[in-house]
Amino acid sequence: YVFGVFLLGALVAEPIASALEKVAKAPEWCTSSKGLATYVVGSFLTYGLAQEFTKYAVVRWTVYLSAEFDEPVDGIVYMTAAGLGFALSRNFQYITDTGGVFLTVGAVTVVVTTLAHACFAAITGYFMGSARFGGGRYVQTRLLVGVLVAAAANAVFGAAHARLVTAGGSLVGYTPALWRGLAFYGVAVVAVFTIVFYLMRRQVALSPHKAS
Repeated sequence: YVFGVFLLGALVAEPIASALEKVAKAPEWCTSSKGLATYVVGSFLTYGLAQEFTKYAVVRWTVYLSAEFDEPVDGIVYMTAAGLGFALSRNFQYITDTGGVFLTVGAVTVVVTTLAHACFAAITGYFMGSARFGGGRYVQTRLLVGVLVAAAANAVFGAAHARLVTAGGSLVGYTPALWRGLAFYGVAVVAVFTIVFYLMRRQVALSPHKAS
């Protein structure tokens, strides 16, 4: 099941998200020259929602409906797998579209992007686990909030990416400004990963299988 949603993230979620981004004309919304606030809002409404909803969809309408989704932390596990698949497909496009990258910068970018998409998906996964096992009447609301929070985090990450690209060079070469952008990029991912780690510990504490 984990490998299955990984493949769905790569082969279904990412292509659909790319198509939605083109329909929404995401590059026109997300122009860093218009200011940081405008970029974040545009990124949330286009890239963020498209990417996080498609990751959510490939888990919500597959394994989420099965008996294998049997403890709160499963939401984080399966959504992280979908996020990793999504990142694999997106990074493949990044490398092929640029026609090859400067090895060090390219490697850092690929690693950071992978961690970012996995972490954003895990945020949605936390809310999915909470919705499935938390009880109460607000199941659909929790699911919606999960996607929106992940999309917001994605938008902030997108702003960091814009800062990286416009900081003084292309991704195929080395500039001091580019490395400052990468540092900002990395700090954002570490912050999100720390939050996800905390949420995962909370979900494990609620698991009926704590002993294992």
